[in-house]
Order: sequence, then structure tokens, then C-alpha cells
Amino acid sequence: MVRNKGVAGVSYGSINTWKLIEKEYKPEKALLYDSLFSLGNGYMGSRGFHPEENKESYEAMVFIAGVYDYIKAGITDFVNTPNIFYINLYIDGQLLNPFECNIIDYDRELDMKNGVLYRKLTVRDSKERDTVIEYSRFFSLKEKHLAVTRYKVTPLNYSGEITVLNGIDAASSNNPIPDDQLKSDSEVVSLFDVTSINHYKKNSVSIGFNTKGTNIHMSEALCVVSPEGGVEHDSISLAKIVGIKSTKKVLKGSSIELDTYSAIYTSRDGIADIEKASKEMIADASLRGYRRVLRDSEEEWSLKWDISSIDIKGDDLLEQGLRYNIFQLISSNSQHDGTVSIGARGLTHSRYKGCYFWDTEIFMLPFYIYTCPEAAKNLLMFRYNTLKAAEENARNQNLSGARYPWMCNTDGIEQCETWDIGFSEVHITADIAYAIENYYNITGDIEFYLDYGAEILIQTARYWASRFTYDLRNDLYNMLFVKGPNEYGGVTLNNTYTTLLALYNLELGKKAIEMLKSNRRSKWIDMKSEMGFEESEINLWNDIITKAKVNYDEAKNLYIEDDNFYKLEVLDISAYKKGEEPLYKTICFDRLQRYRVIKQADVILLMCLLPDKFSKLEMKAAWDEYESITLHDSSLSYGTHAQFAAWLDYKEEAYSYLMKSIRLDIDNIMNNTGKEGIHFAAAGASWQAFIFGICGIYIRDHTLLAKPCLPDHIKDVQFKLIYNDRKYEIKIDNSHKPLKTNISTVD
Repeated sequence: MVRNKGVAGVSYGSINTWKLIEKEYKPEKALLYDSLFSLGNGYMGSRGFHPEENKESYEAMVFIAGVYDYIKAGITDFVNTPNIFYINLYIDGQLLNPFECNIIDYDRELDMKNGVLYRKLTVRDSKERDTVIEYSRFFSLKEKHLAVTRYKVTPLNYSGEITVLNGIDAASSNNPIPDDQLKSDSEVVSLFDVTSINHYKKNSVSIGFNTKGTNIHMSEALCVVSPEGGVEHDSISLAKIVGIKSTKKVLKGSSIELDTYSAIYTSRDGIADIEKASKEMIADASLRGYRRVLRDSEEEWSLKWDISSIDIKGDDLLEQGLRYNIFQLISSNSQHDGTVSIGARGLTHSRYKGCYFWDTEIFMLPFYIYTCPEAAKNLLMFRYNTLKAAEENARNQNLSGARYPWMCNTDGIEQCETWDIGFSEVHITADIAYAIENYYNITGDIEFYLDYGAEILIQTARYWASRFTYDLRNDLYNMLFVKGPNEYGGVTLNNTYTTLLALYNLELGKKAIEMLKSNRRSKWIDMKSEMGFEESEINLWNDIITKAKVNYDEAKNLYIEDDNFYKLEVLDISAYKKGEEPLYKTICFDRLQRYRVIKQADVILLMCLLPDKFSKLEMKAAWDEYESITLHDSSLSYGTHAQFAAWLDYKEEAYSYLMKSIRLDIDNIMNNTGKEGIHFAAAGASWQAFIFGICGIYIRDHTLLAKPCLPDHIKDVQFKLIYNDRKYEIKIDNSHKPLKTNISTVD
């Protein structure tokens, strides 16, 4: 049954699977819609705020991928750059804020197919004047430095002089949020200084600014064009607003229409004169005009959707949710840039200081591997480009090889400020190694593997060899003082997820050495000398692989989460858990670590990553043991459980978890989407849950196969994937029994 109302009471009217539609303005929902209507093109992005709405300086967020600045020694935040979408509207010289008027009609929609945010509202002011205000915004997917808006004002029952100020608001600031999720921060800090303002034409301005600590130079240029003419333009500076005032006497029923072109360049782009580049970009765009620039962007979106769209008959909510997640994954990925990754909230918020986590490699990367291998490669290139920082991180912890940070910015330096996570949640290093092997297995990109990936695999294997502790009395190796994916599990001993992925990493390190010896012998000789590698190290790796402690109950076919799991106190979850609200808001985090509860998928996630290493009996045992005590207090968890349930052919559970994952943000299930932005790991986990779980896609003997677990109400599904440099079209027909699957190559 199709339901049009979200779990958290967010209503979107009738379901259009290519759009999100908001039909009523509610101030209390403003932050939620700011998140949901976020746009981007990978290079830059913004939240979906109204341009005229009064916002705090840190709420109108515009981000540029890779632009960070220090908020304290060694710790950065994702810079909220000047707001290029600032608008003030005046009627006969009087400022008109449409959100302080009586809103007669309101319609806003996110067009996911073309990457455009549209809005139309009719307002009645205190003088009984009725005005229609139309607005659209997009970031060009064709020209990554370009953002475009169109603003149209139509007086319905009066004539008058209408003035629109389109500007760049340099008052933007950051509101740094502590790592502790229970703490809030009232500090507001500006992370850049304005260095230049240039009013070089009546309809064009540019502004230069530098980040204060990282010294990134940026240039933003803006010009305003009236397609129909008859408008007077004048460039102005007002406090921290730099922009263009456009004025026209408008008769009743007529309009003033203005197109604004904004361009952003930074010193990270490798361009000598970024101010010149930004000016040339807006000059060229304004000559081509709004429709041409939009059409060019739409063509790029069409190419993206051709490979990444999923068409579902029989479930509009599912189809809409999947498309929304895909839309956001595309919007926040800078696919040609190997110097940036994707933060936990993408380009939609500065939560977690905009840092990069394991979220990218484990939850998001498979989407890019199967739909845009170039993007996947560059996400992994980020890890190669920060390998030296990971090596230094390991040395600083008196360890060998490379240890990747739990949270990092473009420098690859640890940004986590809590010991129990920053120093103990070490599985991220094996997660990255896993991702490299996953990319290679699916793409067959041997050049990347040999030139870049192999070195990471070897250096991360060396880390693990130094991270295990040998127990002489029992002749085994322990993984001591680690925190697995289950962050409620405390800093524990022999976490099974961490141990088995570390052992997998050791195997991958051995394979990488053999691959280099066979295909790049001279490179291996040089690399071996540079890193001081001794062949005897492999003997230690083999010894660890043979003797590492893994908690396994043979009688139950059960992999046990860690040494402490059965020492923990049982908790009556139903007495404390309130809907989907995280339990750490009810029970102190310290106390939670002594209860036998699981924050998010741990052993179950491990089995999703390495399914060939576990039997069906072991998978069922894990489900029976862990599913009922998993609280899903992390957005990553629902998708993983949906995928796993589908593999076990638990259709009802799979679909239930899938819908929570896919509509996590649209329905504001965790009640934090507005305050914290879009959950990108959940978006990636949702895609995996549907493709690998519900549709059952897997690879065997270098062949793409499927074993679907489709709910009965879904009639058919169609989508495309790229595997081993070939494009495949998958069609699953569930309208007639038995279910039929057809996988064919696309010319």
C-alpha cells in the first residue's frame, strides 16, 4: 500500500518518483527542508534554504569540496563559504520578506531528474499587495564551477517599482559541533577573511577571500542578467553583502525576471589566476543564457541517470526514496578529483566537521564502482594521496605501516578528539584495504591496483602485524583494546569484525606483493627498499593468520562479537527505547557500554562484506543472536540488516529494514536530518541493500548473477550496472510466477 505521509509526519503530497514536493511552508520544518532540498555538483553544494529567508550566519550553508580551516590547533572544520544565493526584494523601496507576509500559495519541488530546485509562492503583504515570486536554483553538472538562479517577481493587483538585490553574503560563519553527540556548541566563528572586492561592471562583481589558517585562496564572481531587458543594474557593497541591485517599474500582471550566474574557483584548482577564471566563467555563461546552461547540465544528469536510475513497478515510495539517495550520492561526489572524499553529510552540512570516515569505502563506494568507476577510483586515490599521513599516524602510535585516521580532512590527519574512538576504532584501516580489493575485483583495473592500491595493501598489512599482540603462554595473537562497528561495545578485546578484516588485510598484503613481483618487479624492488620491507615479515603475517584469536562457538555455529559480549548485562530494550530515537539520549553512553546491546550492525556487517567466508547456518545464527538486540542507533544499520535479511530469504524483515533505510532522510526517521544534513552512508547502504539484497546481485566465476528476494507487491525492476568495463542491464520480472531475471550486456 502506498502511503504519502512519512514516518515522522512529513507530508509530500502525491508521490512523484522523480521529485520531492513541499506544498506548505512551516517555519518549524525549515531546517528539515533545508537538508532535503540540498543541491550540489560534487565540486560545490548548498543546503536548500530560501534565498530571502532570515537565517543565522551559520545556517545558510554553501560548501566547496576540500575547503577546510582550523578551529583549534590541528583540528579543522568544513568551511561555510560566502552565500552566493543571497536575495533581498524591495517594492517601492520597502524591503519585502515573503516569509513575514501572508503566504497565499506555496509550492517547492526538487527535480531530481535534472538537478534543479524550483519554488513558487504567492504572498500578501501588510498593504494588501499580492505578489508572485518564482525562483529556481541549480549547480551545473557540466561546468563544476558554475551555479545559476532565476528570480521572477510578478505584482498581481498593483503596479510599482521592484528592486532585487542579488548578492554574495560574506557574513557566513561556522557553528562547530563537538564530536560528542550529546553536546551542543553556541560558538560562532568565521573561518575566512575577505581580501578583495571588485565592482568591475554595473551588473557584475567579484570577491576574493582566504581561509585564515589553511590559507586557501578563493574567488567568487557574480553577474545578473535580465533576459527581457528594461532593468537598471547597479553594483553595491552593503556591510558584508556585495552584489547587484536590479530595478524595474513593473505594471500589474507584468514581471521582472533576473538570471544570476555565480562562479567559484579556489587555489586548490591549480589555476594561476582564479579571479580571472571566475569572471570568464560567468561572462561565458551569461552569453549562453539560462536555458542553454540548464540544458547542458540536464544532459549531464541524463547521462548519470542512464546508468544509475532504478525503475520499480509497484512501489512508488521505494522508487522515489532510492532515486533520492542516488541523487544525493551523485550531487556530493567530485568524481574527477582524487584529493577529496565524501564527508558523512556530503556537501549538505558541516556535521562531524565535514570529515571523511569509513562511510565512504564501506557504504558509498560500491554505488560508484558499479555506476561510475572513475569516481570510485578517485575516492580511493584520496586514500593513496594521504598514505604518507597514514604512515606518520602509525609511527606516532609506535606502530608500523600505515594506520588511517577515523576522521580526516584533505590532509589525512586524525580529526577525532575522543580517545575511545580516535585511537581504538582501528577497523577503518582494514575497511580501506577491503575497498581496494573490492574495486579491483569488480573493475579489473590492474593499473590502479599495481600503481597505487598494492602499496596501500602492503602498508596496511604491516600495520596490522604490529597491532596484534602475541600471547606467549597460549601461543596466539590477540586484537587488544579496539572498538568495532558496535560503538556501544566499549573498548574491547578481540572484536571479531576487526580481527577477521585485519586477517583479510594480511592476505591482501601477501597477494599485492605477489602481484607486484609478477607484473611490476622493478617497482616492487624500489618500493621494498624505500619502505624497508623484509621478506621475513610475511612469515609473521602467516603466523598471525594461523594463530589469531577468533571468538567462535562451534556448537551454535556462532561468531561472537568479542571477548566481553556475554559478560555484559542484559537490557529490556522495550522499557527504554523510544521509537527510532537513539538510546544514548536516554541512557548515559558510559552505562550503555555495559549492557548487551548493539548500536549498529557488527558481526552482521562483517558477513555482508565477506559472505563467501561464512555458511548459511552461521549467517542464520548471527541473525538470531544479534538482530533482536540491535538498536539501529546509527543510520548505517538499517540497510545492512535489509541486505542480510534478504540473503536469508526473510522477505518481510528485509523490506521493513529497507524502507527505513531508504526513506531515512525523506521521512526524517531519526529526527536529526534537519539539524545534521543528509546521511550519506545510509544512502549508500540503501543502494547496496536493494541491489545486493532485494535484487540479489552477486558475482561468481567472473559472471554477474542474481538471486532476488523481491517483495510480492513489486511487479518488476530494471537497472544497469557496470562490471569489468562492460555495461549490463538487469530486468527482474515478478509479475508472473516464477520470478524471472534477465541480465544482458548493453551495446
